[in-house]
Amino acid sequence: MDDKQTTKTSIFDDVFMTMFERMPKLFIPLINEAFGTDYSDDEEIIKLRDEHHFPENRIITDSFMGIRDARYHFECQSKDDSCMIIRMFEYDTAIALESMESMEDGVTEIRYPKSCVIYLREKNAQNRREVLRVRFPDGFVYPYHPEVLEVSAYSLDELFGKKLLVFLPFYLLRYERTIKKDDTESVEFQKLIEETTELIERLDSLYEILETDLIDLIKRITDYICRASKNSKERMDGVMRGRVLELRSDVLKAEGRAEGRAEGRAEGRTEGETKVLAELVQDGIIDTKTAAKKLGVSVKKFKELAAAQSFVL
Repeated sequence: MDDKQTTKTSIFDDVFMTMFERMPKLFIPLINEAFGTDYSDDEEIIKLRDEHHFPENRIITDSFMGIRDARYHFECQSKDDSCMIIRMFEYDTAIALESMESMEDGVTEIRYPKSCVIYLREKNAQNRREVLRVRFPDGFVYPYHPEVLEVSAYSLDELFGKKLLVFLPFYLLRYERTIKKDDTESVEFQKLIEETTELIERLDSLYEILETDLIDLIKRITDYICRASKNSKERMDGVMRGRVLELRSDVLKAEGRAEGRAEGRAEGRTEGETKVLAELVQDGIIDTKTAAKKLGVSVKKFKELAAAQSFVL
């Protein structure tokens, strides 16, 4: 996250953390890609505390999570920062100190997380793969180097093929210069329209309810990029089909409250919605807890409704 020492966050931080909060299962393919793991889509992700303290300052990480006995730390970076390697070491050291554990024979152990920086924009002159050498008094030298992923390095086919849907809201940043030129008749802009259309259609056909949340987040980023480009914004609004910014999951909850929908009335939900949610669970895109929450019922009730449609969850 940019500007860690303040409570102000960028649109990019907000979108990234929204996905971590609302769609944590999307981070399993991200972990596999960054660290070469092979976690299945149904692994349990434990969201860990994102606020860490040094004696004189407070650090808030973008995402800190656990799978089994491993811990993973991701930072989403929209700008190149020559001090990023130092910042990452500071964050990871704060996390490690909080893991302090007394062992046998007077030994105290701290554990550093596996960490990764995600760069959202195309690379400039800054070196994104720096190494920090930590030299101890006894002469031992340890090279510290978090993993690095660049969204611009992946094609649309690769993102869908590797299930890196967490990168999709930032995909169109590669066209940022094209959008700012505000020339909607250019060849570059036509390519942007084609890729945006393809992105939305692929989400529509594959993920139905989940894609709505993601398209809303994509539109947030697109609106930000187009904020000073009138012609580009009009064309992109048309492609996005006028989607509102409010997440669909929030709309469902609000409707549920307004109508006084209770668990016992869940049968009033359409069979289609239950079917879609059950398919998302089977595909590993969301877990049963998230699906039940979207439907407004308990996990047990959701499994019963899914079973009535021949889904075994």
